[in-house]
Amino acid sequence: MIDAAREGDPEAEWKIGNLMVLIWTYKEANEEAREHANKWLRKAAKDGSEYAMLDLARNVNGLIELTEQQRMIYAKEGIHVIQNKTKKNDLDATYLSTCYAEGVGVERNIEEAYKWFITSLDLKNVPEQERKFLIDQWRKSYLSE
Repeated sequence: MIDAAREGDPEAEWKIGNLMVLIWTYKEANEEAREHANKWLRKAAKDGSEYAMLDLARNVNGLIELTEQQRMIYAKEGIHVIQNKTKKNDLDATYLSTCYAEGVGVERNIEEAYKWFITSLDLKNVPEQERKFLIDQWRKSYLSE
């Protein structure tokens, strides 16, 4: 994966950026991990990863410090890329759900967010028991506001 990232593969760059976010958040919380996460996520977004764009726009884990204008640019571009895909996967549906629920790159719309959340569960073939739990968690997160 690191070789692919070094060669400019935006999805590999995004994955490494997220790995560094995890290291920074849960392990060491050192400045070097934070700098690497920022570097890889920004590179991934620049190279076209819609997921990196939306992670930057959503200020994932408070890691990325961007201006509101920079976040809006990333948000609109990331949403634009996902919405224009002919076929969406479970990760696309998850990101669309979150963006609609939080109003990132689109106008906040809980009904649309829920629709995409259910689509993501369908695409992942989540078992019924887990599905009920996840739906309950989603409702607690977004309907209790």
